[in-house]
Amino acid sequence: MSQTTPIRVAILWHMHQPDYREPNSNRLSMPWARLHALKDYLDMPLRAGTFESLRLTFNLVPSLLDQLEAYTKGAVDRHLELSRMAADSLTPTQKAEILDTFFAGNPTHMINPYPRYKQLYGKAKQGSGTIVNQTSLFSSSEMRDLQVWSNLSWVDPFFRDEAPVRMLFAKERHFTEEDKHALLDWEIKLIARIVPVYRRLQEDGQIEVSFTPYYHPILPLLCDTNIAREALPSI
Repeated sequence: MSQTTPIRVAILWHMHQPDYREPNSNRLSMPWARLHALKDYLDMPLRAGTFESLRLTFNLVPSLLDQLEAYTKGAVDRHLELSRMAADSLTPTQKAEILDTFFAGNPTHMINPYPRYKQLYGKAKQGSGTIVNQTSLFSSSEMRDLQVWSNLSWVDPFFRDEAPVRMLFAKERHFTEEDKHALLDWEIKLIARIVPVYRRLQEDGQIEVSFTPYYHPILPLLCDTNIAREALPSI
């Protein structure tokens, strides 16, 4: 009878975002810290916390943590600003910007699974005309649905039973301004939950937390820059 040798495995999840904060303002130039917070930064420690014997390390880049804190203190990004605008008051220029930027998720995984979002995506991309010339084809109700879905599709399944997320997925279309703002307010509340969860799990001994230098180092590249070739062989 052969003997087996136990394998010791160190699991490390690396959470990083560059610093998108604009100088001398309360704005971020890109929405990725906020949107990825809905999809990645809270569900993973919560899932880890459901396994009593699991031990792993989360590496958090300080520039990410400071941006999450900024959102809880009222920071905004352009996607959030456009999302909060009343759909029936959008100018043609604002409509064009929304149609150009609100389908940023991977279509296969973040647009096509949702019939209403897929429908709006198809309408925005159809024909030979530019998006600017297609803004008149979208009603206020369609623009509002797009404002909601461009946020809603980022919400991790772990949180889809929470209010108001569950109701919005069930409703699917014809959202109201109240529906939309309820979702956007929920996003900020979810972001505020992230750091306390890491702190609690660390204090309970279920996870360890490590940090890399402040400005967005991608940890695998610090270990070995040749790793970049796994994604970009020609780099």
